[in-house]
Parts: sequence; structure tokens; C-alpha cells
Amino acid sequence: MPPILIICLQRFKNGVKNTEVVDFPIEGLEMSKYCKDSSQDPSDMIYDLYGVVNHFGGLNAGHYTANCFNEVYQKWYNFNDS
Repeated sequence: MPPILIICLQRFKNGVKNTEVVDFPIEGLEMSKYCKDSSQDPSDMIYDLYGVVNHFGGLNAGHYTANCFNEVYQKWYNFNDS
């Protein structure tokens, strides 16, 4: 199984939501430059995106959706219960 990396972005500060767009690659996110252990093989630190959880709303209320990649069908799916 390839390595799994989970990144959580804290979007609230002092009760205010940061709505700035975050740009990230879908394939080939190379993280070795952010690691202390330089002896690790850099090819072990390349990640592909398989899912994103989105929050819409404010600090006290909101709605979550998710976009997930299905490897079998090679398609992205949007999950939204609204």
C-alpha cells in the first residue's frame, strides 16, 4: 500500500474564516523538502490526491461535502447530502 498523507488546514482564526483559495496538485505532491529526515528516499514522499473534504459556512454552522477519486472507474465523485 502506498504511503498515506492527511493534511488538515485550519481555516478559522479568532472566529473568522480564511476563504483564500488553496492550490494543490492532483498528482505528484512532493513532500521531501518539508521533512527533517533527509536520508529517506524522496520517491517515498510523493503523493496523489484521492479525496477532499469541503466546509461551507461559518464557525458555528455549516455544511460538509467531499470529492473522492475512485481508482476502479478512474472518476471523481461528489458526495453531498443537501
